[in-house]
Amino acid sequence: MSSLKAYLSNVWHPSRFQGAGQQKNYFEGYYVKIVDAEQGIALAFIPGISYDVNGKGHAFIQVLDGVEKTFEYHRFDLKDFAFAKTGFDLTIGKSHFHEDGCTVDLPDLQASLSFRPRNPDGTQAQNITWPWKWWSPGAMGPFSFVPGMECRHGVVSLHHKAEGSLRQNKEPERELSSSTIGYIEKDWGKSFPRGWVWLQTNHLATETEPCCLMVSAGRVPWVTGAFRGFIAVLYFRGTFLSFTTYNGAKFELNLDNDSAHMVFSRGTSRRTAGKGKTLTITAHHAPGVDLISPIPDNGMHGRVNESMLATAKVLLTEDGITTLETDASWLGFEIGGDASTWK
Repeated sequence: MSSLKAYLSNVWHPSRFQGAGQQKNYFEGYYVKIVDAEQGIALAFIPGISYDVNGKGHAFIQVLDGVEKTFEYHRFDLKDFAFAKTGFDLTIGKSHFHEDGCTVDLPDLQASLSFRPRNPDGTQAQNITWPWKWWSPGAMGPFSFVPGMECRHGVVSLHHKAEGSLRQNKEPERELSSSTIGYIEKDWGKSFPRGWVWLQTNHLATETEPCCLMVSAGRVPWVTGAFRGFIAVLYFRGTFLSFTTYNGAKFELNLDNDSAHMVFSRGTSRRTAGKGKTLTITAHHAPGVDLISPIPDNGMHGRVNESMLATAKVLLTEDGITTLETDASWLGFEIGGDASTWK
């Protein structure tokens, strides 16, 4: 397969590992989240790989316990890292992460999890993914084809059920409840944006069917300086709504200490007399822990505080009519980088 065909093949399949052949100034990491609200469990596994500008690299697995507010960074030699050429499928040491589950074997944590388990009638549970189009093959949309971007974002699964068992700190093994929900996304490139805001949850108070709220916004370096890039998606009641840089949406952001007020709108203007869709989110941070993040030229030496217990008010209006007004809980929330870059 030619290098061009290989490049396009990866572009059209963003969930698969993109870093084959990368050996300098590169990172790629997946964010595998599970929340068992019934038992008070919120965990995120972050498997990935990192190279600094000199080509010194390592693989890693970060583990964030959002309830206990603990964090671990497990470092591995590159020889302990392997990936499949199709889909999301990584092996790091004795741990294996893929689209249908994961097996985690770390000193203080062992897990055997299945995503999209079987329903009582024998059918496979629903897995909600980002809609795919040849010209917009994922969360990056047409920007997927633009070379030279410092950071790219992908969503592997917006919502899926999870089942299995966990054992932490040599305590007795625990079985996840039937209400456990999972989410998977990824980032790859040279570095995170100069400043960014990220949030995600599958828990909206008014919703009993599968749902997801995700926002990823950042000041993105570009050849002419930097621009404000954003991706916001709300999935609820079988409807997928996106507000992005590339689909003509508008974005307003106000940061205030540990909170963020965001307004996304599409099709709203004086000409349309305020009609269109508007998504308003006011998110409030809760105590979290510092994760390790990539920084330009220097590999995994940055820090960003993430809470998995944040909350938010969510309001969706369509043509001036309130479609959704609810509270979000079990919210993953980050405000990272240099906040002054948003001004």
